[in-house]
Amino acid sequence: MSFLLSIPSPGPEWSYFDLGMFRVHAYALCILAGIIAATVMTSRRLSNRGAEPGVVLDIILWAVPLGIVGARAYHVLTHPPTTSSPVRTPGKSSRSGTAETPSSERSSAGPSAHTSAAGSPA
Repeated sequence: MSFLLSIPSPGPEWSYFDLGMFRVHAYALCILAGIIAATVMTSRRLSNRGAEPGVVLDIILWAVPLGIVGARAYHVLTHPPTTSSPVRTPGKSSRSGTAETPSSERSSAGPSAHTSAAGSPA
């Protein structure tokens, strides 16, 4: 029953595609399509009410960037960071919060000083 009430998401291969040196995400294309559709619809509605044809472009030049900045500010203020450091450090795992030990500093006893010879934690 729950399957009938859910909208299936596309697989990860639809998440993004590379266009030269740029990575284009599917959600960004959806946002752009929404901005374009809203601009066209608003332009038609305002033109029917007697507004100048280019007035919508003047409005969206301010509204879209301010909307994006405002949405980001709202997200940052309402979702506190889950880690103690807001800056990600190269070499740190985002899930465990611990840094990997460089190979030059590893114990000569094996892959890790915390595992036994069988590979299980000591």
